[in-house]
Amino acid sequence: IHIWELDPAVLLGQVAAPAVLYTSAKIVLVGDSGVGKTGLGWRLTHGAFQEQASTHGQQFWLLDQLRKTRADGAQCEAILWDLAGQPDYRLIHALFLDDADLALVLFDPARNDDPLHGVEFWLKQLRGGRPAQDGRQPCPTVLVAARADRGTPRLTTEEIEAFCRQRGLSGYVCTSALRGDGLEELMRRTQALIPWDSKPATVTTETFKRIKDHVLELKESRRRRKVILTPAELRERLQKTVRKWKFTDAEMLTATGHLANHGYVNKLKTSQGEVRILLAPELLNNLAASFVLEARRQQKGLGSLEEQRLLSGGYKFAELEKLFPDERDVLLDSAAALFLEHNVCFRETDPLTSQTYLVFPELINLKRPALEEDKPLENGVAYTVTGAVENVYASLVVL
Repeated sequence: IHIWELDPAVLLGQVAAPAVLYTSAKIVLVGDSGVGKTGLGWRLTHGAFQEQASTHGQQFWLLDQLRKTRADGAQCEAILWDLAGQPDYRLIHALFLDDADLALVLFDPARNDDPLHGVEFWLKQLRGGRPAQDGRQPCPTVLVAARADRGTPRLTTEEIEAFCRQRGLSGYVCTSALRGDGLEELMRRTQALIPWDSKPATVTTETFKRIKDHVLELKESRRRRKVILTPAELRERLQKTVRKWKFTDAEMLTATGHLANHGYVNKLKTSQGEVRILLAPELLNNLAASFVLEARRQQKGLGSLEEQRLLSGGYKFAELEKLFPDERDVLLDSAAALFLEHNVCFRETDPLTSQTYLVFPELINLKRPALEEDKPLENGVAYTVTGAVENVYASLVVL
């Protein structure tokens, strides 16, 4: 039996697109609100200080100074994710920590009460609710004192380093985004702690590189352009960049899938099962955070959203203002599906009005009514849960 493997490109004298190895690392920037995460992230990626407003969403930056080429030729890039720290938004952002390669946990060293109080929460989230084994975190974690120019630290360096040893952290760095203190040391530690050699690499083609470059260009551009595309629209847009560039739909979708794995894009599915490509993946997470804000404002304290009103654009969300109408519909549908899939909310229909609600158990503010003094009380079954209790509680109620 003779088995022939034919390469049409070689037989026809065509030059095949060169394949390259590529991998990326996800670095998460976490900490309580107001500790200076966005200011530090901006300084690390842009090399200059800029005053930043508090944000409830996620921001995405590429750390050019951490680019490198591995011994096997794989091109390595580091992506920095800035996650908001306000209590309500933690419900969302904790869902996106599982695939982090490195965590930078920020705190305010000049805080008058317990400066490290908020650090404990994020360490539990990074462990996924499980106690650290052998004194190590699932991903390397660096404790970062931010805004060191704002005041005198309340804890000594010895106390902070002891805290790091007790919890198995990978070190401590004191920084100032304004003055630039400690930034070089932080970058050295970051480069050393990312497990580049053990990270699997993706075999990519020129299609992968060009789609990635197009996404990054879009992030820097201020022109109003669509960020949610059908595969046909993405193909049309890419072909406009280089007229003679030939690629198949399968190659384009494969490259898009690799980019989604590395955090550059997000593949969405409509309720009809149609594929959409979100070129600004942080928009989905930011919109989900706005859902939480709106549910928290529910007048009766029930932590819910009217599903029909939500999907028809009845709620005003800042993330949707610059989008085209068809993009808004897809993004609203996808964000609602994200919460339902992760058991953060559940769908409930009012039997009297037939209205359907998305209910967030963690956001219910309704208080139990006071009982009469002479009415006997009965104790029910009690459960004690430690770890990522915000998501555990919500999931138990949903299930």
